[in-house]
Amino acid sequence: MGDVQTNENETGLPIPLWKQHLLGSALDRETHGMRATLQQVIQPRDVLAEGGDIPGVDLGGDNSLLQAEILNIHGVPATIVDNRGCDALSLALFRGAFGLARCLPANGESLNRPSGIGVTVLGSLFFPDHARQVDDLPATLRFILSLEPKDSNEFFIVSDYVKTSVIHIAAVKYNPDPISRQMLEILLCHYSKPEHLNAKVTTPARSTALRSATEVLNPVAAELLLSAGADHTQLDVEERTCLDIAFQRLAKLTMFNCENESVRDDEFERAGKIVHLLAQKNG
Repeated sequence: MGDVQTNENETGLPIPLWKQHLLGSALDRETHGMRATLQQVIQPRDVLAEGGDIPGVDLGGDNSLLQAEILNIHGVPATIVDNRGCDALSLALFRGAFGLARCLPANGESLNRPSGIGVTVLGSLFFPDHARQVDDLPATLRFILSLEPKDSNEFFIVSDYVKTSVIHIAAVKYNPDPISRQMLEILLCHYSKPEHLNAKVTTPARSTALRSATEVLNPVAAELLLSAGADHTQLDVEERTCLDIAFQRLAKLTMFNCENESVRDDEFERAGKIVHLLAQKNG
């Protein structure tokens, strides 16, 4: 039953099961570096209907034209989504299948399309649950940023809702893991201009990434943003600086009776680090 419907594409048309298997085969072939030629591709309808594979198709390395050709021949849309709701682009990026990921935007997919969590695939790299699914976070981040046209800022806004930037997402997702720090360093190297560092969301609070990092007690983001040149003197709607906010957060922690002392101690330490960083900047 090769044409059993298991999901629909964005137009509502059914995606045959064998086409989903073809995409899976493309991912597997690239990530395992297997070799062959386009002439060795067989008609997949019968094989893939039973969950089979395409013998000897090379989708590895940088053969993006070959991959596009194979997928187009068999009518696999670049926007295909599997029966778990995962889109092809995210799957390719998460598994490090960069050749396939490169060809999908050229065939109708978009790196700016919101994922299931409401942000683009770039923004999703900073969500812990999604980040754990990525084979190589720094490599994936660098690859996505390499696809952005120079000086276009095309990928900077990862959610049109309140115009949330990828730096805002990274600032509010505190993670003490060293890889998280490396990810933000890569991001701030790419988006290093004042208009990036001091961008504000369009909520009534009009928060910058530095203010958001201060509010959620993210000392890693605060340190890297300050080092990159983020403006710590801007006032919020209550006319508070980031240092004022940090002091208030620290004061609340000293008065707050937390049943979990380890959580309280961790937050107290993080708040103290941010106060110290901002006080140094204030001279």
